[in-house]
Amino acid sequence: MRYSIAALSLVSPALALPTLSLLGGGLFGGHHLLGGLLPHGHGGGSSYANTPSHNNGPDSYGAGSTPAGESSSYGSGSVSNGQDSSYHGATSGESAVSSSVVDAASASQETATQETATHSGSGSVPYANGPASHSVFSSSTSLTSSSTLTPIVPAATTSSNNGQSSESGQTCESPSIIGCETASDSPATEVSPDSVGIYDVVIVGGGTAGLVIANRLSENSYTTVAVIEAGDLVFDNKNVSTVDGYGLSFGTEIDWQYESTPQAYAGNKTQTLRAGKALGGTSTINGMAYLRAQEAQINSWEHLGNEGWNWKSLLPYYKRSEHFQIPTEDQCIAGASYDISVHGTSGPLKTGWNTGLLGKSVTTLVNATYASLGLPYIEEPNGGVMRGFTRYPATVDRELNVREDAGRAYYLPIQNRTNLDLYTNSFVQRITWDETSTNSTPRANGVQFTDASGKQKTISAKKEVILSAGSLRSPLILELSGIGNPAILEQHGIDVKVDLPFVGENLQDQTTGAGAYSSNTNFSGAANYVGYFNVADIFGNGTYDLNCTVRDSLLQYATSVVEASGGIIDQKVMEKLFMIHYDLIFKDQIPISEILISPGEDQMAFSYWGLLPFSRGSVHIQSNDSTTPAAINPNYFQLDYDLKQQIGTAKAVRKLASSEALCDIVTGELSPGLQSVPLNASDEVWAKAVKEGYRSNYHYIATAAMMAQDLGGVVNTDLLVYGVDNVRVVDASVIPFQVCGHLTATIYAIAEKAADAIKSRYY
Repeated sequence: MRYSIAALSLVSPALALPTLSLLGGGLFGGHHLLGGLLPHGHGGGSSYANTPSHNNGPDSYGAGSTPAGESSSYGSGSVSNGQDSSYHGATSGESAVSSSVVDAASASQETATQETATHSGSGSVPYANGPASHSVFSSSTSLTSSSTLTPIVPAATTSSNNGQSSESGQTCESPSIIGCETASDSPATEVSPDSVGIYDVVIVGGGTAGLVIANRLSENSYTTVAVIEAGDLVFDNKNVSTVDGYGLSFGTEIDWQYESTPQAYAGNKTQTLRAGKALGGTSTINGMAYLRAQEAQINSWEHLGNEGWNWKSLLPYYKRSEHFQIPTEDQCIAGASYDISVHGTSGPLKTGWNTGLLGKSVTTLVNATYASLGLPYIEEPNGGVMRGFTRYPATVDRELNVREDAGRAYYLPIQNRTNLDLYTNSFVQRITWDETSTNSTPRANGVQFTDASGKQKTISAKKEVILSAGSLRSPLILELSGIGNPAILEQHGIDVKVDLPFVGENLQDQTTGAGAYSSNTNFSGAANYVGYFNVADIFGNGTYDLNCTVRDSLLQYATSVVEASGGIIDQKVMEKLFMIHYDLIFKDQIPISEILISPGEDQMAFSYWGLLPFSRGSVHIQSNDSTTPAAINPNYFQLDYDLKQQIGTAKAVRKLASSEALCDIVTGELSPGLQSVPLNASDEVWAKAVKEGYRSNYHYIATAAMMAQDLGGVVNTDLLVYGVDNVRVVDASVIPFQVCGHLTATIYAIAEKAADAIKSRYY
């Protein structure tokens, strides 16, 4: 059984377009056609959530094992245009209905766990992959109905239990668990009266990455795991579950709604930075796009001192996480296509295409529109080659027609494990340290948090503390715990535990813009159309000049970033990082821009963003009080390439809208509008429009980057924090460079790989 209260989770979102039914959970962030965000009423409420547990047996992967199926059917990244029999979809004309590959064990497990229950009352939606019988102790109104639930208790056990998990539920009977013993070989340690228990592993953040780790570690029934989540359960929150409801959760209680500092290079305006505050983290509010990365991007991580992190080694973990739903024949006709060799078919996370896709005629129209700029059709965007136009898959449970977030995928099916406890509505303040350790390397022994009632509690960890609180929160917890830049820590009266000045530095985010055009045709259905453009696609004949300009500017770019960091980052190091970045753009020709077309009612909507900004920002504490808002400065448009990239992409949108394919449909430009930006507008005019109309893309990364320490890294290749024995960071903050796809898919893969690293250390 288990007692819940929770901690914070905010992994970076994959984006989606405006909140319109035609988007089908589209992939761009909530930029309403003319640039506005869409706040809707509050969803969710504060509650204690308790869930039952049953032991699912020992770890099914051995120590550090690697899943099968590492190789891809792709050769050197070429696309076979439907000639390879491994492709299925509209281009090959083959029906994919019977192509599902699921092993027998997985199929039987799914049969056992896929019984669904529906809460009574308006607005309820089915619980996917598990029963709806977990207990919720509410201190305020919650979207989770407590009338249909049964009470249970936590997995951390009392000392009288001798460290054994109980199938019968006879574990700690009180929510205030004192002196509990874990199911490990080590005896229970003495804990303070405010402790809720002792676990082998404590995970801060029940989001996209945190729930993966919790699921995989608790596969071993002798490992006790606690997840602390700042938000609540949202399984019956329609703002979350609705597949075409992107943006409905913005401005509600499940949105952290962080605020940036005034952006000096972008009109001095602040930006609202979205991140999910719920079980499932940002996977509950993002655009649901399942898009990975370009092979060369992942391979570049090895150049940063990350041996063993490359496309070939990460692909098995992408596949391990995934339960790919073979598209139906109708979906294939509508443009869904795939290469089964790069997908997983028995993982927890369901991916596929929404029901109600816009039909073949619209797909043909959109394809011709992208082709007008020389963009090819790509059958499989998740195989490591992304340039081209495609109809992207989403994180969706097609049978239930609901969003597939981390909570549904990784928590609900295993909620009955007696060795896994979930604490919701609980805000982690800092890591606690073992002051009795004789080790010269600091060792964490738990975390301090505030529960839903406002009481300060501690929870103890015998093996590890894992931060999965997201790029805008994990570095703050490190700083509040004494890990970071001594100048910042001492300024706020925090004792320095580890001198690690790069904590909170290297913040990278993308900027989103939107274009809207009136049309004489109404379209209804899910779009899911995306185009990925490389530098030559966007700049054409100007590519060579841009190449020379950027190459000659790398020294100045590095100097600007070093100065903005207060000299924390080394000049030569920054030059090296920017050279890798430059090569990805101009040598490897990976996509630099993403453009989504969404045909709708009387409008043709576009969202777009530059994928590979050079600008670097930071996130740091402003007080030793964990509730004080952080100083979050993404430094949007700090470096001129980023502005040129955004302007070039905005111009490409206008070219698409005026293409021959759309000339009989588009009747006028609504945004940015020809009055604001004439057809012959200068780049200065475009720059003004871009800076006035942009928003964050909510793809925050690199604030605890996985790199060699002398390059500015915070964690090593096992995601262990430098200078600490047993603290890891597993979330988007470890990603060193932006990826061309959406962060969610890569975060799932990173977390799966991290889980193996943790297992290999202890088991």
